[in-house]
Order: sequence, then structure tokens, then C-alpha cells
Amino acid sequence: MAKKGGKLEPQQQSHIDGMCGLYATLNACKYLLEQDERRDNRLFKHLCAQGIPDLFPTIMYEGTGTDGVRRLLESARLWARKARGRELVWSAPMWRGECASAADFFRALRDIPTVDDEAGRVFVLGLGAPWDHWTVMTRCDAKKAWFFDSWGLETTAVSSFTLDKSRAGEGAGKKIMIDFHQTFMVRLMK
Repeated sequence: MAKKGGKLEPQQQSHIDGMCGLYATLNACKYLLEQDERRDNRLFKHLCAQGIPDLFPTIMYEGTGTDGVRRLLESARLWARKARGRELVWSAPMWRGECASAADFFRALRDIPTVDDEAGRVFVLGLGAPWDHWTVMTRCDAKKAWFFDSWGLETTAVSSFTLDKSRAGEGAGKKIMIDFHQTFMVRLMK
């Protein structure tokens, strides 16, 4: 496995490509299934060839939206079942939800109950300005969120995020925008 200091490391994307949706899907699977490089490579090829072949080359420079990530997650689910004999289940728990603040958003994710046959879970999140990026959150508490990210986002204070577009962006006092409707929960079943 790709480990640094004994821990699993996410696959990294280029800072000039827009394939973060693909990498977020790949890294969600890598984290949950504790995959090695060979399996990451096989899943990457599967996602490109089977999940979103019609999005190339546009995805490379424009990225993908929610529909593309849904297709990638479904393709990863089928791959995990066939190639690994494991069951991944994904959902969009915030699709119709409402949140007043970033703290409420993270609280809502923490409050989603686990199910008896769940072996683990991660969240694929859509971030807005200044990142405009898909990432994988592995867990959060009231103060911090932990990421398994293709651009290097790691543990980040919950107070660094906002749901208010006018407060998002780069510069003094600006925060990272969360589009909470672009939230996917991926569960690994026992």
C-alpha cells in the first residue's frame, strides 16, 4: 500500500487537471478497502473506461459535477463487488437537506447513524471557492474535519468552512465554501 510513516496515503492528482471527482472516488475506495497501488490502478482504469468514458477529455480540464460523481460512485460500487467481493453503498444524505451553518453541516454528518453491518464510511464532499474541488472526508468532530485528499487537504478546523458564498474565497477572513447538497456518503459493508 502507499504508506508514509505507516499510514495509508491518498492518490494525488495534478494541480492543473480537473479530475478531482475521479480521484475522490478512487481515494474513497482506497481508504475503505485499504487498497494497494495495483488495485488503485485497476480501479482507476475501470472508472475511466466504464464509469465515465463519455466525459473524456472534458473532465480533464473542466472537472465534473454531481451527476459525474454519482456515475463514478456507481461504477466503483460495481467494481468493488466484482473485483474485491466487497459491498460499497453510497447515498446523498444532504441532497434535500438544509443547514444553517458549516457547524450544522458537520454535525448532521456526525449524527447519521451507523448500521449494524457497516464496516466503515467516508464522505465525498463538493467544495466551492477557493478550491472548486471534490474531496474525501474520513471523519469530523465539533472542531476538526479529517480529509484523505488528492490535493493535500488534511485536518482542517470546522471554522475554516462556510455555506455562505459571500464569505468564501481567498484572502483575509475568507473561508472554504461547502456545497452541502454535493455530499455523498460511501459505506463499506461487512
